[in-house]
Amino acid sequence: MKDRTGELSANHEEVSLVVLSARMFRRWRLMFAVFICVFAAGALYALVTPERFQFVSLVQLGPLQEGLGMSRSEELVSLLESQWGPAAALDLVEDEGRALPFTLEFSSPEGSRLVKITSISSLNSKGLVEKVHQQLLADVTAQQMQELELVKARLTARLNALDEGLRNLADSRQQETAMAMASLYERRAEVKARLEALGTAEVVAKARRAPESEGPAPLLIIVVGAFFALILALVAAFFAEFIRDVRRAM
Repeated sequence: MKDRTGELSANHEEVSLVVLSARMFRRWRLMFAVFICVFAAGALYALVTPERFQFVSLVQLGPLQEGLGMSRSEELVSLLESQWGPAAALDLVEDEGRALPFTLEFSSPEGSRLVKITSISSLNSKGLVEKVHQQLLADVTAQQMQELELVKARLTARLNALDEGLRNLADSRQQETAMAMASLYERRAEVKARLEALGTAEVVAKARRAPESEGPAPLLIIVVGAFFALILALVAAFFAEFIRDVRRAM
């Protein structure tokens, strides 16, 4: 008896599924229209939207001299975010009459003397990306050169003062004087080493384009669009039949 009941239930479910499929198939025109519209919208979006690539510029700063007024890489990133970046965007608005068509991000890898400028843009705006990056790179290198000249002047002044002190003590033969000269020689060697270690900022990369585009590929967008188009077509047919049954029941 139980087997008979289970068989009838299974047959009932099977018939219901067949009936449902047949009723939805009657709405094939609606399903086809919904599928074509959604699929066409996805395909058009994939074909019209240009691929976007990452452009990276890198500046290798000179060695940091503590206590002499040289900016850390994080401080230069703050200047890029608060001053030089907005100024470059404003210059582009004045020259081109439009806002930046790409993003600007600034960072510095932890524990390094690198300053990184990153933009996400289409190839159509590659020239503008290079122009803005060039301006920002010039700002960073000019700031570093200015600081380098100040540091060099301070270290040179210290070195000259130590040389003058050594000349003043050169004629004395007292033991205390010899100890003072040894201390001055040691300090002079330290200052000279710091002076020789100074280095200018170097542009490592200028608006270098990544080999792969950012975001999903156009083919992937089309495939996903086709899947959603099929789902929406089935849902539209189901609701059309549901509304039809509700109207009949009223």
